Amino acid sequence: MPTEIIAVGQFNLSFLNTAVCGLVLIFFGVGLGTGIFGGSHNLLLTLLPAVIAAIGILAVLLIARRLSTYAQLQRAKHPKVARSMGTLAEAVTKTAGLLRQRDWRTVLGALTYVGGDLLILWLACWLSTPTRLPASPWWRWRT
Repeated sequence: MPTEIIAVGQFNLSFLNTAVCGLVLIFFGVGLGTGIFGGSHNLLLTLLPAVIAAIGILAVLLIARRLSTYAQLQRAKHPKVARSMGTLAEAVTKTAGLLRQRDWRTVLGALTYVGGDLLILWLACWLSTPTRLPASPWWRWRT
């Protein structure tokens, strides 16, 4: 299998997970900031991260479109750099296509991945408090 196809696939998976995390951040940030969800309504903690994530997603989409064109122009002078830029632009384009298509399995898989990440983060935070540690001699040194 050519390395370029492998690189596009790896970048595509990474960008898909990052894009879904950004979209989840935007969804919950706007929901908390506007009062749809219960919780903190501090705009610095809710809407500001959502706006930063939205700007980041838009910037990546715009840069990838221009990067593809720039890579074609630089192909003669710097073929390796142009190939790398083209690979990144192609991965971003394919990720956007995955999110736009009607196949729900891709988005469900990415959401499951994000849910697993959040569950592990919540569990680590919950277990790190001294009152939540299991009754075991291995945890005695922390108290």
